[in-house]
Amino acid sequence: MRALLILLLLSSHLIFAQLHLPELSPRSKIIEDIGYTRFEIQYGRPAARERRIFGGLIPYQKLWRTGAGKSTWLFFSTDVLINGKPVPAGAYAFVTIPGEKEWTVMLNADTSKLYGDPSEYDVAREAVLMTVKPEKTDHFYESLTIYLDSKKHDAEFYLAWENTRIHFPIVTRSHEKAIATIESTLKKEPNNVAALSSAAFYYSMNNEDPDQIMRWLNKALSIQEERWLYHQKIDLLEKMKNYDEARKTATKAIVYLKREKPDNDGWEYSVREFEKKLKNWPD
Repeated sequence: MRALLILLLLSSHLIFAQLHLPELSPRSKIIEDIGYTRFEIQYGRPAARERRIFGGLIPYQKLWRTGAGKSTWLFFSTDVLINGKPVPAGAYAFVTIPGEKEWTVMLNADTSKLYGDPSEYDVAREAVLMTVKPEKTDHFYESLTIYLDSKKHDAEFYLAWENTRIHFPIVTRSHEKAIATIESTLKKEPNNVAALSSAAFYYSMNNEDPDQIMRWLNKALSIQEERWLYHQKIDLLEKMKNYDEARKTATKAIVYLKREKPDNDGWEYSVREFEKKLKNWPD
């Protein structure tokens, strides 16, 4: 009985003496909105810790869960295009087969597996199968790093570790949807000044048709003079290097702002900015 009591006391001491240490492969979660699509990525981030990664810790030509711990998964809230193939909205396990000159990338609808062994992979649930070329990076990524970039509201998926990186596009079609929304809205409400202004700004920020932008701005200003509309038109004329028309518009804007004083302090800032531009534009 005494021996059992001593054993229990020792076990209890060991339990309470356990160390609380940092996770070696912490779980990372990324949530990002790109266009009309919400992306979420969850993955474990193992570190190199002076080990050779690809061709070493991660063998070439072998299925990899592409992370540590639970399977890595990628979620998108709308249907997308990957490698030219439509992929329905939802969550997918992200699995790869790294190679020295080529990687195989797969998205699988079964997110319940660890994907620690090829036997876990069900081809019937496969949503995407494609190859990508790895590239060398000057930056050394100590920990496995996954991130998204955006161009015209489409996503570019990046994965990097050590001095190796892969990437591929995920097409959301958000830009095309935005243009269609602009067209349908302005067809229904052609004299909606706010919609005309928003459409012009969206086109401008995405480097779309400057002539169309100008038509929207001129129409909006013909309906209602407004400080932000003048800013947009003057910036566009300056970008087009149409300084003669920019001078006329800036002069007209200054007269309007001094007369109407459309807000408490913003109008004075705009007047100073337009007057400065008038002095600096070439003849």
